[in-house]
Amino acid sequence: MKKALLFLVFLIVLGGAVFAQEEKEEAHKNAVYLGNVGFLGIALGYERMLRPNFSLVVETGAEGYFTQAYYMNIRGRWFPVSDSNIGLFISCGLGYGQLIKETAFLMWEREDDYEIYGGLISPGVGIKLGVGKPRGFVLTAALDYDIVLGEKAYLYYDDDRSKGDGVFGVGFNLNAKVLFGFAF
Repeated sequence: MKKALLFLVFLIVLGGAVFAQEEKEEAHKNAVYLGNVGFLGIALGYERMLRPNFSLVVETGAEGYFTQAYYMNIRGRWFPVSDSNIGLFISCGLGYGQLIKETAFLMWEREDDYEIYGGLISPGVGIKLGVGKPRGFVLTAALDYDIVLGEKAYLYYDDDRSKGDGVFGVGFNLNAKVLFGFAF
């Protein structure tokens, strides 16, 4: 009877040690991000780790200087190289995007200023750093290339409508992001 009781206590202690190791491995499972996109922009996102080397990110943001960009996407991230506090990733996002190429605010008007809105494909690469405790602050730096496929509309500064709207267009935008987050 004593041996059975001691064996049971031993299993409970051993089980606690096993669960503590699992908790340590699941660091940075979920994260909420807020950060800077491009020169003048902001992004907000939520990341959920599905596997140790794969996560899904729901993200929205806006950027604007020479090209204004608005986007909402779901992004998959694959971490081919990762440690407990650092990970290099390759990502691809799908969603909705809008690009506005406008130079009129620079004091001259151009005939080729346009707006494209529609489907968004956004491949990218980046690095994710855990700062401090495993369930603490996270810093992510990424470089994304936004490709918007959709309807193209020209921006008119007079009544000349000779170019026509509603044609299919493709727009491109290079995005540099620095996102600060909290993992929980």
